[in-house]
Amino acid sequence: MTVYISRKAKWKINIGVYYEDARNFLLWILGGLALVAIALASVCIYLNSQFTRVNIEAGEYISASDILGEGAQFGSDFDPDSINHAGVYYFTVEKGGERETVRLAVKDTKAPEITVKNVYFAVNRTGGGEVYYPSPMDFIDTVYEPDDFWGEYLSELPDPKKLGTHEVEIRFTDASGNKTEIFKVQMTQISDNQPPEMETSELIVTPLGAPIEYTPYVTLSDNCTGELYIEVDESELLLDTVGEYHVYIVGSDRVGNKTAPVRVTVKVVEAYDEDRLDEMLDGMTDKLDAEGKSREQICRDIYKLVRKTLVYTGDSQKSDEESAAYYALMGGGGDCYSYYSLTKLLLDRCGIENMGIERIGGSGEGTHFWNFVNIGEGEDARWYHLDTTPLIIDRYDHSGCLLTEVQINAYSKARRDFYKYDKNGYPTASEEIITPTRTLEEFY
Repeated sequence: MTVYISRKAKWKINIGVYYEDARNFLLWILGGLALVAIALASVCIYLNSQFTRVNIEAGEYISASDILGEGAQFGSDFDPDSINHAGVYYFTVEKGGERETVRLAVKDTKAPEITVKNVYFAVNRTGGGEVYYPSPMDFIDTVYEPDDFWGEYLSELPDPKKLGTHEVEIRFTDASGNKTEIFKVQMTQISDNQPPEMETSELIVTPLGAPIEYTPYVTLSDNCTGELYIEVDESELLLDTVGEYHVYIVGSDRVGNKTAPVRVTVKVVEAYDEDRLDEMLDGMTDKLDAEGKSREQICRDIYKLVRKTLVYTGDSQKSDEESAAYYALMGGGGDCYSYYSLTKLLLDRCGIENMGIERIGGSGEGTHFWNFVNIGEGEDARWYHLDTTPLIIDRYDHSGCLLTEVQINAYSKARRDFYKYDKNGYPTASEEIITPTRTLEEFY
């Protein structure tokens, strides 16, 4: 073979290359690559054989006991939220001295479950300014989707300055690309002169010197879509002085309609005091008069006493159970964590075995806390769910005192995944229904 270095200078080099040698060299290269590929495949097969493989649909519950048997627990490397997002995750499950590595494959093959509604939106009062349209998300009435999702318009949007009703098409897609059906919905543009409807907590409890975040205490709804706002008049509030004060809250919509001011009581209380908490708990324990009563009756009395003592305000101090109970008792109110914490401290004082439960993702309602109690005597364990937080959802208003797994699952159907929790590490709940929940029987 001749290689020219410079044709003009007529420099050239003759290199002798034999076809047989080239072919052998190429075969040697290909053979080496094949051996490397086989070796890598063998390593992958070996590594995969070291894992317990679990495959689930996104949002599907998994338990450590299903993997390694009763009493197993997830390792600290397990992220409970991973079950809601498509992907492959590795974590450990432990039982005694035994440890298993798990390969969790989460697939999302289902589109978001969504129902839609028609919406109203307001014309800009000035006739100018930014163009406003409802978001596709504004048309959602109910939704269940464990992973992220978004909406899109599939039809041309109407003139935002023309009053009247317009039909548009929307569709929703989740993070895995699953798409819903195409929904035909109506958007009606009106001249909005109606203020929002506002509900507020009657009481806000705050530690001395701490600023207040008012959002958890206020619920706003409006006849039109768009941002809603709150304004708070704190002119009478002294956060650096213990006492009872009033603030005045006003809600408004995106075009400026405002509610009448609502007066809300704010209690500024002393910072956490362990001795003071003990005094208050002693007083409540005396009221229970638990001596000679069955564990079931004590739990029912605790349920009534906690419900009578606290008002649901929608917020609490969540640093620990003692401080949550303290601030709830000092101010008279709190959220589910306050109810759970006070209930736990009273159960402990009455010698009733109990465990705390926290809801895991999926409900779309944030977290929730409740108690799990053993009302059995001696070795005869009888575990029940005890939720002292007021449970009201439409017509499903019932006692949360000593419920079975069937009953909380029924409530989770009426209020989707409300009691979804990781059953790993918890005893099996008793199956005997001792507190009727008739409004939920259709979901048993």
